[in-house]
Amino acid sequence: TGRDAFSRLHPGWKDFVFCPAALISRRKNQLALVRALKGSGIKLVLNNTHRVEAGLVDELRSLTAGDPDMLCLGALDRETLSACYRAAAVSVSVSKSETAGLVNLEAADAGCRLVVSELPAFREYLGGHARYLRSFRRGEILRAVREALAAPVDLELQRQVREEYRWDAVCAKILLPLCKLINHIDQRP
Repeated sequence: TGRDAFSRLHPGWKDFVFCPAALISRRKNQLALVRALKGSGIKLVLNNTHRVEAGLVDELRSLTAGDPDMLCLGALDRETLSACYRAAAVSVSVSKSETAGLVNLEAADAGCRLVVSELPAFREYLGGHARYLRSFRRGEILRAVREALAAPVDLELQRQVREEYRWDAVCAKILLPLCKLINHIDQRP
C-alpha cells in the first residue's frame, strides 16, 4: 500500500512525526521540535537535513546523531515525499513565521494529523482541524504531538482539502471573480 512504500525504504518507520521543510532554519524552528521529542520514544523524520542554516549544523548533529528515533533525510523526490506523508501519523510545523504554503494541505490530504504554530495563515485555512502551539516550549510541543498521535485521522479536513484545494477548484474561485471584473471593466462607457 501507499503507507508501506516508505517503510520499505526505511524499515520500521511508519506512524511517525514528520516535519517537512526545504531548509532547517531558525524561522522554521525544527530544532525546537527535535529537542521536544528527544528521549520521548516518538519517532521523528526530518527532510532536507543537508540544507541547514549557518550556526545550526552542530546542534542538529548533536541532537540527532545515533538517535534511533530520529531519521534525517536529504531531499526527497516527489514519490518518496508522498510516501513519507502517507506513512506519517502527524505532520508538524513549528515555524515562527510562515505563509499558508502547501505543506499542511499535502499532509492533511495524506491523512496526517496536524500540529502547527499559532499563526494567522495556518488558522485561516485549517480552522479547528489542527492542534495549535501557543509557545515553543518543549512540554507544549510534546503534549500537542502526543494528543495528535492519539487522535483519529481528521476525515473532514481530508475531504475539505480534496474538494476545496484542488487546483481546478482554486482556479475556479479565482477566475470567476476575475472574469466578472474584466467584463465589468469592458462594459464601462
